[in-house]
Amino acid sequence: MVAMTLVFLVTNNVSFAQGPPGYTLCAEEGEMFTLPERSHVAYGGQGKFNYRYNQTGTITFNNATFGDPAPGVHKSGYYQIADATQSIGKLSWAIMSIKDHLTGTSPLSNAQINSVSDTIEAHIFVLGDTLSLVLQAFDLVDYYESNNGPMFLNAASQGGFPNDFKASDGYELVRAVFKIQQGIQDYVYTSVNVAKYLDVLRGRKFLTADFFPGDCPAPVDSSATYTAQINGSMPTEYGKRTAWSSTPARRPTGYYLSPGSTGSVKVPAAMVNKGFKILVGAHTFDHTGHNPVKRFFRVTNTFPITDTITQIINPFGGGIYIITPYEADLGIVEVQLTNVGSCPVFSAKTFSKTTLQEWIDVQRKTQPLGRF
Repeated sequence: MVAMTLVFLVTNNVSFAQGPPGYTLCAEEGEMFTLPERSHVAYGGQGKFNYRYNQTGTITFNNATFGDPAPGVHKSGYYQIADATQSIGKLSWAIMSIKDHLTGTSPLSNAQINSVSDTIEAHIFVLGDTLSLVLQAFDLVDYYESNNGPMFLNAASQGGFPNDFKASDGYELVRAVFKIQQGIQDYVYTSVNVAKYLDVLRGRKFLTADFFPGDCPAPVDSSATYTAQINGSMPTEYGKRTAWSSTPARRPTGYYLSPGSTGSVKVPAAMVNKGFKILVGAHTFDHTGHNPVKRFFRVTNTFPITDTITQIINPFGGGIYIITPYEADLGIVEVQLTNVGSCPVFSAKTFSKTTLQEWIDVQRKTQPLGRF
C-alpha cells in the first residue's frame, strides 16, 4: 500500500490592485503620495476610477479628494507622468472631432462625445503650448457661438446644466464645448501666454460674456488715459491675527476692461517686482463644485507687475483692481489706465470720498459695472 499525501492549496479571495492602462500604483486608499513631476492621477478599483489631471505636489487618495468611484470596493491610487508632446496631438484630435461634429462632417453619438470630452479634460493643460492649438480652440468656440449661440444664452444651455461631466443626458456637446472654452481662459489667458499671443488675442471676446459677467461696451476713446489713486500699503498686523488680515488687499481702480479689449496699466517703478498684481474681474470664486453649472467656473485672470507698463486682456472682461501684497508700504500711489471704461464707484476711502451729489449726478449714471 502506497501512502499518498494530498496537498490542498487554499487561496483567499484577494483582489490585486489594477489601475487604468499606463498608470502606476502609488498608494492605497487613504494614503498620500508625492508626485515626481506633473502627472495625471486616478483613484478607484475594479475598473471604476475618478481622475484628476495635470497635478503636482502631494495627493491624498481618498473619497474626500476624488469622490467615491466604486462604493464598497477597496480603492487604490495611481499616477501617470503627463507627456506634453503626446497631449498636444490628442487635444488637437479632440478639438477637431467636436468641430467636425458641429459642422456635420463626422457626426458623433452622445457616448462618443463624452469619450472625446474625457480626452479634452485629460489633455487641456497643453492648450496654451502652441499657437496652432490656440487658434484651433478659438475656431471651435467661434463656430459654436456663431451657429449654436453663446454658452448659457442658447437654447441648449440656457438656465444651466447638471454638473456631471460623465452623464448621458443630452448636454454632452454643451459640456465638451464648455471644457474647451474654460480651457482657453485657464491656459491661454495667463500672464505669460497673453504676452506670447497678444496679437492673436486682441479683440477676441467670448460672446457668453454678455450673459456673465454682463454686457460691458468698449470705451468710446481707446486712446484716453485715466488716473486712479490706490492704497499701496498693507501694514503688518501685530498680536492675534484676524480673518484675512494677511491676505493681499484688492484695491479697485474704478475702471473696467471690456471683453476682448487690450488695456494698458502704468504704475510707478516702486511697484515693479514687489508682489503687486493686476486683477481683471471681480468674481474670483471658483465655481467648479456648483451644481447646476450656471456660468463658467473661472472668469478672472491676474498679471504680476514686472514692468512699469502691463498689457491686460480677458475674453470675459471685468473690473480692474490692483492687488496690494501684505506688508507693502508705498502709501497712496497713482496708476494710469488706457483703453478702459469707467464704472460707478462709491468711495469712503480717507483719501477719496464720494459725495452724495456726485453719486446722484455722475457715478450711478455711467456704466453697468459698479463698485462700493
